[in-house]
Amino acid sequence: MSWLRQKIERWPLANRLALAMLCVAALAITVLFYDLDRTNRAELAQLQTTALHNSANDLARALDALMENERSRVANLALSRSAQEFAGARPDQRAPLFTPTLADFSNFLDSNRPFYRAVLLLDQQGEVLISTDGSAVGQRFGTSTFFRAARAGQIYMSDPGISAIDRQPVIWLAAPVGGANAPAGVLAVALSPEEIWRVVEQVRIGEGGYALLLDRYRIRLAHGRDPRYVFRSLAPLAASTWQQLRAEGRFAGLPAIADTQSLALDTYVRAGAFGAPLIAPPSPGTGNVYYAAARTRSRDWTVVAMLSEREIFAPAERATLRGLMATV
Repeated sequence: MSWLRQKIERWPLANRLALAMLCVAALAITVLFYDLDRTNRAELAQLQTTALHNSANDLARALDALMENERSRVANLALSRSAQEFAGARPDQRAPLFTPTLADFSNFLDSNRPFYRAVLLLDQQGEVLISTDGSAVGQRFGTSTFFRAARAGQIYMSDPGISAIDRQPVIWLAAPVGGANAPAGVLAVALSPEEIWRVVEQVRIGEGGYALLLDRYRIRLAHGRDPRYVFRSLAPLAASTWQQLRAEGRFAGLPAIADTQSLALDTYVRAGAFGAPLIAPPSPGTGNVYYAAARTRSRDWTVVAMLSEREIFAPAERATLRGLMATV
């Protein structure tokens, strides 16, 4: 360094002044681009946060509309003449009604494929009297949540779970048949959760962002990128929660609910204060992700939209790099 300083000191004054001015200019440009980068990053963070909130709210509204539509379809089928007559008939009067009723149910199923899987008509005790899935006839659902809700007069839609009939993912829709106050039976429809999965998977946020759907226990009901995460919770479930889920029969045959140790996101969703985004790594050792969330109106579900911090700030980094290169 002393050698370099001695060499510079032997330069003409004009050269030394030019070097000093060049150093000052370089420092000023560096500070300028640093401030510009910081401003750009703040603006991008605000812009992308707003976009994430909009994506979450739009998806929540779309899911609310879908659920209302499905509940209306099942309610209308429960009011159909064939369902009313079959449920209200005495056991010895049902034989001539069986074929036309099953035909009506099959037509309903065919017109709503590929997501509708089975239509069942249950008696007042929860036994399946007639079904488009013959293996379900005779099975009893008297203790199931969907039956008890419809028996009490509700038009019910369950959270996604695992069916006790075929061990496949299912959403149960149910409605009373023959009057809400004293129904003669319950009509139930097995709906594939793929209908919800498809809606969530269609959400595109930037290049790598996607959406999640969580139930009140923070169990993933849908995953916009990897369906293997469906029915995995953000954090370990309390023993009492798992016992309750088993008692409800929601996850028939499933020995346990695995979790992903997404503790920061679990805390954020549980708190329910969604005005500000969550900025946290999805797992230890990974980069930060921006999360925004919204509740659905008709169910205790939470939509989460997410985008990596790296993608959010990529435009600012590119602009700063191009500016520095152009200056050089």
